[in-house]
Amino acid sequence: MSQMPPGERPQRFIIPAADGYALAATSYPAIGIERARLIVAGATGVPQGFYRRFAEFASARGYSVLTFDYRGVGKSAPASLRGFEASFLDWAHLDLSAVVDSLADGKTPLFMVGHSYGGHALGLLPNHDRIDGMYV
Repeated sequence: MSQMPPGERPQRFIIPAADGYALAATSYPAIGIERARLIVAGATGVPQGFYRRFAEFASARGYSVLTFDYRGVGKSAPASLRGFEASFLDWAHLDLSAVVDSLADGKTPLFMVGHSYGGHALGLLPNHDRIDGMYV
């Protein structure tokens, strides 16, 4: 993926959310020719590691896959959640929209797999038009 760092697979890195909040992400580059890019939009409170095997499976079939943790979840959570505020709208408007923008290049098809909340989030995205297809 052009906007993901090169290197060993999988590659962990940070994507800045629309408001600058640091989101932990992991890329699984396509093995062979890249057929499309795939964002895994996770369920409420489910850390990205849950989707690792799916990401590896899709990667082996030519999809560049990105998993990430919404703010307050998994590796995107602060040391303490006491006083931390985040909403479903934040997850869509600030977090997932930034992930979409980081992968959409207008040339390579961009798909999304939504698990639970991740499926509902499509309707909340200000940039949903950048997604070429979705499986929920």
